[in-house]
Amino acid sequence: MNVRKFCITKLVWMTLLLCVLFSSIGTISASAAELEKVDKPCFIINGTEKVYEGEDYYNEETGEYFYWGKGRGVDKTFSFKIRYSVESSGFTVNGKSVVVDASAHVTYDNDIVNYGSFEYHVYLNGLYSRKLVFNIEGTQTGTISGLKNGGTYRVMISTGSVLPDNYYLDGEGTITS
Repeated sequence: MNVRKFCITKLVWMTLLLCVLFSSIGTISASAAELEKVDKPCFIINGTEKVYEGEDYYNEETGEYFYWGKGRGVDKTFSFKIRYSVESSGFTVNGKSVVVDASAHVTYDNDIVNYGSFEYHVYLNGLYSRKLVFNIEGTQTGTISGLKNGGTYRVMISTGSVLPDNYYLDGEGTITS
């Protein structure tokens, strides 16, 4: 009786072990497309949506978008329409400073509106965060220095708080080392 109970117990444990082993093999394997996306730079829209470099993002519900331009290397060219923020994955800078050019305006139902002296922020986040404050009046240019040559940084554009319904920060920009 004890031998039979021992054999049944071992059989149950071996079956469970095999189930765990096969289920973990299924989760470990990933398609080539998934692996490729892991290595590609991306932007995060409003803290949740990921947009990979070379891809466009458009949210039909909110009207928000993010489109990549044709930048190469550390140069980033992009256009956006957001209610709160957009943040990139890390990219390497080839110098101790970058120049940021950006222009944006506030829209309501796709029409440009006078939103007063509205400011938005462009951050360069690494070990420390550095911020430029831009107005919605024309193209603004700023330099962020004190960077580590060859360091990895992320750029974030933020309105500072979520804009009211149907209001958006609509703009474009470049980051050049």
